[in-house]
Amino acid sequence: TPSLSSSLFSLVNKNLHKDLNYPEFLEKNQTVKSIMVELFKNVNFATNLTKINISLLECIEKALEDKYITILTPLCPDYANVDLGKGFYSLTFDGLGSEIGVTAKRLLENLDALHAVFEKRKIEVNHIAAIGDFEALSDDTCKRVNLTQYEFIEKLKISQDKLKIRAGKKLDTILFTELCNGF
Repeated sequence: TPSLSSSLFSLVNKNLHKDLNYPEFLEKNQTVKSIMVELFKNVNFATNLTKINISLLECIEKALEDKYITILTPLCPDYANVDLGKGFYSLTFDGLGSEIGVTAKRLLENLDALHAVFEKRKIEVNHIAAIGDFEALSDDTCKRVNLTQYEFIEKLKISQDKLKIRAGKKLDTILFTELCNGF
């Protein structure tokens, strides 16, 4: 237990008593901190709160100010995979399906919790789920899944249509290259 004199003479690390499960820059804005902590508590992200950077803090600050946020979620195509259990998969790339892929499934599992954090604060959410159609540009990838570029893209469109049906109005499901005016 630090003594009063050691505190007065700044001999004690001020963060010694804190459980820092988040970057210290979140201390600057308690509202943003509470949003971030809630997001990482309720949403199953692939990383943890300690790995975020200041640009995410700035994005949340802007969303609070504008009452609007755009979220872009890049998605992998529905490549053949092996279920490793507990929500983990290994993509084998031995084929390409037209179902909802593993990254899109993970998004669907977390979609309501993710949006709820913002909706609770009256922040409108524009959420774009963009599937990686640019992967069809690789001749090696197309050969590996035994599809032409056209067939590859058609499977992705079917996959995105299925995702849209499952997600409803919460997602705008597009091909990734639509963000940059096509191939």
